[in-house]
Amino acid sequence: MEIRILQSEDVEEYRRLRLEALKGDPRAFSSSVEEYQALSVEEVKRRVSPMAESSFVVGAFYDGRLVGDRGILPREGTEDTS
Repeated sequence: MEIRILQSEDVEEYRRLRLEALKGDPRAFSSSVEEYQALSVEEVKRRVSPMAESSFVVGAFYDGRLVGDRGILPREGTEDTS
């Protein structure tokens, strides 16, 4: 098992896993399969790529396949401004 921050080159694995999850349990997500499929690869890549130290997606890979992920985003209004 390898656990690491996802990069833009992981976009196809991320899309595959996300669609699998949306199809398997659509009520667990705020978007539908159709809405997610309508997103461009570039938009998904933007969402997956680390944007800052406090915003990233961690993925768990098994035999080179993404098997789980978790997005880490700061809560709105809690960003350190000092």
